[in-house]
Amino acid sequence: DVYTRQGEAPVTTPDDLAYVLYTSGSTGRPKGVEVTHANLAAFVAAMRITPGIRDDDVMLGLTPFSFDVFGFDLWVSLCNGLRLELLDRADAVDGHAVARRIDGSGVTLFTATPTTLRMLVAAGWTGGDRVRVVSIGEVLDPALAGELLVRVGELWNSYGPTETTIYSTMTRIEAPAGDSVSIGGPLPGERAYVLDQEGRLVPPGVPGELWIGGTGVARGYRGLSVATFADDPLAPGERRYRTGDLACWRPDGTLDFLGRRDQQVKIRGHRIELGEIEAALRESVPDAAVAVHGEHLVGYLVGAPDGATVEGAQVEAAHVEAAQVEAALREHLPEYMIPRQWITLDRLPTTSSGKVDRGALPKPDRATGRPQVPPSSDAELLVADVWQAVLGLEQVGVDDDFFAVGGHSLAAMLVAARLKEALAMEVPVRLLFERPVLATFAGAIEELLVAELEAGR
Repeated sequence: DVYTRQGEAPVTTPDDLAYVLYTSGSTGRPKGVEVTHANLAAFVAAMRITPGIRDDDVMLGLTPFSFDVFGFDLWVSLCNGLRLELLDRADAVDGHAVARRIDGSGVTLFTATPTTLRMLVAAGWTGGDRVRVVSIGEVLDPALAGELLVRVGELWNSYGPTETTIYSTMTRIEAPAGDSVSIGGPLPGERAYVLDQEGRLVPPGVPGELWIGGTGVARGYRGLSVATFADDPLAPGERRYRTGDLACWRPDGTLDFLGRRDQQVKIRGHRIELGEIEAALRESVPDAAVAVHGEHLVGYLVGAPDGATVEGAQVEAAHVEAAQVEAALREHLPEYMIPRQWITLDRLPTTSSGKVDRGALPKPDRATGRPQVPPSSDAELLVADVWQAVLGLEQVGVDDDFFAVGGHSLAAMLVAARLKEALAMEVPVRLLFERPVLATFAGAIEELLVAELEAGR
């Protein structure tokens, strides 16, 4: 029972489970990361030191509840008696809405992915000297860091997998230089090792695999025993976690992130095992592969008709097949793991050893498939012009899906801003997520215009 007696909660020890957060798994089975109260308490204590928590801080909750970084928003604010300003998902993907909440609520501390931070910059957010920003979830590039440094009082860059409790390393960015921004050094209570293939420590400047030890290492995966959690020979009696990320030490004692050693990718802050998507796809088709092109997932299907390229409403027979596969996939996986573009093949290309040759998978080609239906109504023509300008496309059709032709959250915000300027009315960013096909989006714009005109009578 939750309560031993009415009104009395059971005794909780540091080793007891605080929460289980599921991450993408290469076998097709999500893995539940078991985080203890000790892990969580150590993380909150570390945040008081780095980046430091002030008694009058106001925090902003931007990240989804299913993203481990929400633990920073929730637990740091609750444990330090701070006010937490929560945004709903519609506002969280709208840079203008985020900027208004930060300024209007006096937010002084928040964490966000570089994708969200780019949206803020694009929205013209001016920032403030009291605002401290922690970047997490994706690679922070020097150009974006420079844009943020002139807007905020403090900019921090951080790194950490779910398995080591939210953040593991962090550093304050003063003046980024060179081709990359450091992810910093271990937080208080954490340890970071860069090891070669034999498990030996490597010197600064030499790439290796990053392992994390210390108080943040989670209990493990729920119901699984895996080698990624192992005893730490450099700290007897403790454990460490094999991140699968490549890194190297800088001469100043901080770390450079160098990417992944496997098929795991990050799309807009979400860590994704391509193998999990592929395993789910194989429940609908004989074989499948998934790759990343730009910032988008592309699905390759074996067994769909005609070997045709599928994107949006191309090749009718293949489109029906891909639509069915996509619908089935949505029953098992979250939206950020659903490919927006599809290519059907007679077979997957393989290497001489019989493995899928991912380098030989064809890139999506919008020129293949059935002819595009051009926009015709005034609303469709306006939307098409804006999409083409924002996405750098020569033409789009009424059946094109915004996200399948290269759109993303930042681009969606730019589309909304341009339409607002052209029509002199508010266009919610969420509208493009709800109706991503050009014809239906243009129809929604027409509905907004009619409502605006009727309200002005």
